[in-house]
Formats: sequence, C-alpha cells, structure tokens
Amino acid sequence: MKKLILTTTFLAAGILGVLAQGTVDFSNLSSKFTDGVDRNIYLNTVGGPLAPVGTVVSLYTGTDLDGTANTVIPGVFIGGTKSLQGIGNAQAVNLTIEAVYTDTASGDVYTGSITFPYTTPSPGDPPSASLMTGMTAFALVVPEPSTIALGVLGLGALLLFRRRKN
Repeated sequence: MKKLILTTTFLAAGILGVLAQGTVDFSNLSSKFTDGVDRNIYLNTVGGPLAPVGTVVSLYTGTDLDGTANTVIPGVFIGGTKSLQGIGNAQAVNLTIEAVYTDTASGDVYTGSITFPYTTPSPGDPPSASLMTGMTAFALVVPEPSTIALGVLGLGALLLFRRRKN
C-alpha cells in the first residue's frame, strides 16, 4: 500500500510538472517597468514617430503564435497575460514580437520584429517576474523595393521550373 501511495504521488507530481504553462505579461506599457528602457514601437526609425493606434502586434515562441494585441496608445500594446504553448515554468525561451501596420492612405505595409530572451516565472514569483524585460524598442519599415522585386523574381523562377517538370 505504501508503494502505491508513493508511486501515485510521484506520478501526480510529474503530470503537474508537464502540464505547467509558462506565462508572460504581453505588454510594453512603460508604467509597468522600472528600468527606464524604451520598449515602444516606432515607424521608420527608433525615436521617430510612434506606431499608430491599431498596429497589430503578435507574440511568438518559435513558430507558435501565443497571442495578439493592437496598439491602444501610439507605440504601446497591452495584450494581457499569455500562456506560452509548450513552455513550462522557470524555462528560458526566445520570444519574438512582430508588428504590422497598414497605411490606408498610401497602401504601404510597415513591418518589424524583435527577438529577445525570456525566462518564464516560477509559481510564487511576484507579478513583475512575467514582464518582458528583455524587449527593447524597434521600428516598423516598408520593405525595400529591391526586396519585393527579388521575391517576385524568386516566385517566378519557382513557377517556371514547376512548369518544366510537367
């Protein structure tokens, strides 16, 4: 009987450890941070105009989308606490923040991203442990025309080679 209780206890502890989800406070609101680091999203260059309200911001761990938010104040997003897919407590991971803004007047699409290290909080840690302290400011830019042209050429080459095989 003692072996059964001991085995059940260890199995339950193992299952809870596997099911634990790491979390992150998906926000760059400056009042949450005390270190004075700029975490805003800008258009064109850091220090330039802030990304407009409505810019779509996405949070990724690797290729997994873990949450989205919109800027509610120019350059600032507040996405709330997000559970990170497949990431446990007290685990180091690289987070990527991607932002996209479409200028309705010109049709230009501004994009930008930043990847930074993050360690998920352990149970019992203070709420400040889930802040994205590794994130810094980044800028959204319109891709260079040469990049777009190169992409179109590559797509055309793929289509051409595909036709030749048939």
